[in-house]
Amino acid sequence: MDSIGAIMSLEPIDLLVFFTLFGMFILGFMQGIIRRLLGIASILVSLLVSTQIRGPLGDFLAQNWTQYPPEYNQMIAFGTVFVAGSIAATIAIQLFYRPVPLFAQYPAIDEILGGVLGVLQAGLILGAFFLITDPFFLAVGQQAGATELPFIRETHDAFNGSITATIVRDRIVPFILLLFGGVFPPAVKDVFAL
Repeated sequence: MDSIGAIMSLEPIDLLVFFTLFGMFILGFMQGIIRRLLGIASILVSLLVSTQIRGPLGDFLAQNWTQYPPEYNQMIAFGTVFVAGSIAATIAIQLFYRPVPLFAQYPAIDEILGGVLGVLQAGLILGAFFLITDPFFLAVGQQAGATELPFIRETHDAFNGSITATIVRDRIVPFILLLFGGVFPPAVKDVFAL
């Protein structure tokens, strides 16, 4: 495929992701390596904690929100804990972290590597989105329910068929599951059949 054809095949969501990745590069460039490493660690911890809470909280929600399928409740639990944990960790890091360049003599290295780590963090967040939503939307809830929260399905559907979804599902999610697959329940791992 030629470069013009590749550009023309981009979905609007792919362009949005590109600009988000660029923004994360700039953020990492400004904040440096250590801040981005802390950001990556906070996303990983939030993802792993939400993976463990997904089942019990999802079951609790299923007992109280009977209008949703149990798998939908698990997705909501997984996503809510992930987002809340990520936001709480980000706020804590912002409050308590004081910038310290890792390479004080070579600030350009600290900035460029910080930018690269910012892009890596954005990729990890995208991977988390698919780990959270794909087990429901691809395996169980292929048809829209009348009581669903519409923005979740709309966002997931916007990614379907995009280059971003292909890259994340084929590269990023398998890598996350390779490293941390032992803590993910079979319902999540089976969707990505490694």
